[in-house]
Amino acid sequence: WEDTLTLGLRSLFPAPFEVKRTGGRTEVNHGTDILISFQSPFCEIKHAIAIQVKDYKDVVGTDVISQINKADKFWTNMGYNIVEKVVIAIRANKETNRRLTEENPDIHFIFSDELKEILSSIGLHYKGLA
Repeated sequence: WEDTLTLGLRSLFPAPFEVKRTGGRTEVNHGTDILISFQSPFCEIKHAIAIQVKDYKDVVGTDVISQINKADKFWTNMGYNIVEKVVIAIRANKETNRRLTEENPDIHFIFSDELKEILSSIGLHYKGLA
């Protein structure tokens, strides 16, 4: 999923945005599968959106919270200002996970229905219809 989403998000966020897959061995340090970054127009700081992708069905476990929260410290040390943290739960629905979203308002959760809309937008971009 990470590779497909990275490719698709590049079509939604063209230059000056940079969309890169950051998962893999070092993910344990930063809890980020995909990083969308962009240069501040006012200073040397790069802003970034950290994204964690989970292929959970039904209930999303709370371990994803500590995982994505690693992004703040790691990416700040790398010179980025994390402006948003996102968890994409591929097959989970919002209603089942309402408590998780309510208890973590600083993290944006994207569940299956919203993901379908994003994937539809990606498809329209690829076809040149958006």
